[in-house]
Amino acid sequence: MRKRTVALSLLVLVLGFVLAGGAAWLTGAQGEAWAQNPKDQIQSSGPSESSGSNDMAGDWLDVTDKVVVTILATPSGFHIDHIVDSMDGEVFQLQSESFSGDRMVMSYLVPSTGYIVNFDCHNMGTTMACQWSNNHGMSGQETLARMYD
Repeated sequence: MRKRTVALSLLVLVLGFVLAGGAAWLTGAQGEAWAQNPKDQIQSSGPSESSGSNDMAGDWLDVTDKVVVTILATPSGFHIDHIVDSMDGEVFQLQSESFSGDRMVMSYLVPSTGYIVNFDCHNMGTTMACQWSNNHGMSGQETLARMYD
């Protein structure tokens, strides 16, 4: 019950921050600076016109942990460009990735904790429904929400 209360409190805090127009400067994996603003609004209306795999490119916010995953479209499909903790700017190290249809599977290392986190996500258009687990025996469900300009 406590975990659910903490998760709800964090979600309310993030939504308040986003609605207030807050933004933080973050550093990408190659050291280039990039701003979360103006991508500080999450679309909350219905699904996009294209809710298939063609709609995976862009920035996705883990609504609980405030991690931003940036996916790029490539000639051969998709690639995760970087994964950043939007609260402290820590850059997570991508270990593996795969894309198939509406499914994205990724694994990344959190350098500050040594956690290796595994995500298995299904694109729903404006959100991705994900199952996650880590190398410390924890697991759960998570939502990634598409961020828009």
